[in-house]
Amino acid sequence: MFDSKIFASRLHTARKAKGLTQQQLAKQLMLSTQAVSKWEQGKAVPDIFNLCSLADVLQTPLESLLGTTTSGDPA
Repeated sequence: MFDSKIFASRLHTARKAKGLTQQQLAKQLMLSTQAVSKWEQGKAVPDIFNLCSLADVLQTPLESLLGTTTSGDPA
């Protein structure tokens, strides 16, 4: 099951590991900084297209961001 708090934490960690600010990440995704901020606070979640873009920009497996393995079990 998807947990927005786990996603928020993993997104924040992955963004920091790439040395990006929320503003820089938002610019690469062509979104507002507020959208990225809400995702990192667990107040909102990105749609499937933005999830895929996040994984690409952060060079992180989607399963890692979501906190799941490819079998669907929690990581």
